[in-house]
Amino acid sequence: MKKKYQIIFLIFLTLFYSTLMHAVEWQKIGNGLEYGKFELAVSSSSGNSTVDIVRIDPAQYDFDLLLASEHENKKRTIENWALDFGFIGAINAGMFQTDHITGTGYLTNYQHKNNPFRHSTYKMYFVCNPKEEGLPEAQMIDWQQPGAPELIGKYNSALQCIRMIASGGKNVWSKQTDKWSEAALGQDIEGNILFIFCRSPYTMHELINLLLQLPLDLDKMMHLEGGPEASSYIETEEFHLRCAGTFESGFFDNEDQQSFWQIPNIIGFRKR
Repeated sequence: MKKKYQIIFLIFLTLFYSTLMHAVEWQKIGNGLEYGKFELAVSSSSGNSTVDIVRIDPAQYDFDLLLASEHENKKRTIENWALDFGFIGAINAGMFQTDHITGTGYLTNYQHKNNPFRHSTYKMYFVCNPKEEGLPEAQMIDWQQPGAPELIGKYNSALQCIRMIASGGKNVWSKQTDKWSEAALGQDIEGNILFIFCRSPYTMHELINLLLQLPLDLDKMMHLEGGPEASSYIETEEFHLRCAGTFESGFFDNEDQQSFWQIPNIIGFRKR
């Protein structure tokens, strides 16, 4: 009996210190803005097997979609997009077609239609710039949640991408063998927007499961970009984060590249 209680006590201590460890990993980098670097429970084939996450309170920041098709079809690195347009942070606004300009899913910004057609299999939207007062400045909308089309229509800017975590925190990415660096967008149960970046390559089904194990309270998540084009950038007076993707199965086998690639579309945010 004594041994049984010792085992229970050791399990409790392990859980307690694990929770404590994760709790102190968030770093305040601005009002309503936090950064966390988390070690994933399963090691990748390369890299440090960590994920960089920026948590943003949309009540304190304005979000925008910046599209090359609105700006002379000029692509930029994520850093140049942010610097040229005065953003604190930026991340990919989804994948793009072979013209390297048009998004693969529905992508609109006010009256500008980069891609006016909804992709039949993409089930997650990011929206910002509300048309009405009382709505969150930015949020993610699962196409299968009640009233999704009407809610999306109440925003001036909308991005449609592949759903990774369905509303309620369910992994909906099928198992596969391909792996890559990942830039993703998440929303937690409090409505915070999360810029999620993992340089170490994983299959997406595995990465999602690993993220759900972290103390992030993820409610929804969407795939933005993978491989060397995956990019995330944050710049404040006291904090700097530059995340460039690398490996992607069947496309880019270099696991050492460090530079940003030029991309056509980004999500950016600035202090309100």
